[in-house]
Amino acid sequence: MNRLPASSRMPLQTVAENCAELRYLMLFLTLVYVEAVFQGDYSVSIRTVARRALENSAAQLGRDDWIKAARDVLIAAGVDAVKINTLAAQLDVTRGSFYWHFKSRDDLLDALIESWRAGAVAPFRDAVMREDASPSLAFLAFCEVWFDAQLFNPALESATRDWARTSDAVDALVRKVDRERMTLLKTVLAQAGYDELEAEIRARITYYHQVGYYSLKIAEPVALRRKLLPTYFRVLAGFPVPAAPRS
Repeated sequence: MNRLPASSRMPLQTVAENCAELRYLMLFLTLVYVEAVFQGDYSVSIRTVARRALENSAAQLGRDDWIKAARDVLIAAGVDAVKINTLAAQLDVTRGSFYWHFKSRDDLLDALIESWRAGAVAPFRDAVMREDASPSLAFLAFCEVWFDAQLFNPALESATRDWARTSDAVDALVRKVDRERMTLLKTVLAQAGYDELEAEIRARITYYHQVGYYSLKIAEPVALRRKLLPTYFRVLAGFPVPAAPRS
């Protein structure tokens, strides 16, 4: 008798949980079907009921919910704590539910790092690419991203860098994001009139300064950081902060 490779076999506990979920699903579908007929909808089919049930289930808990839960655990306790059982308990579902959305834990981790990568460069690029932005305004806009909690999550950034220390693939991705961000800074500084070498060095100092700020877990009120911004800006960029910030 041929057997599946070990890598493709599902743990017996997961199989049992999936079977249990299937029994609950069949019971649910039967009840919904009976209710529809009782209400006079004789044209309804089991297929229609199943589709409605799956759509409702997907709306309640989807792939993004698992990724968000994984992100929260990554920030709180590191990548080693991102486990299926932990996430299932946090989401108040069975472990078997996980396999509706992901093939394995590694599949989830791939989705988690991709979700970080997708939002890691775009806000900085958008900040400096406005047609009406002078180099000084573009530099300020780049720095402002670090102040915006909707665009930049320092806790997630730090957790991702910690993860990179134990994963070559994540390390390579983080370094790629770093290069892309610094290239944006270098381009802005070159447009401000610096030669290639000085633009490169100022971009590095600015970027390494901010990465170090979060790596050292320096906690300062936003009001204080904004008070210090003009001096930081002048030291890092070499010219004064613009009088009229971008709207």
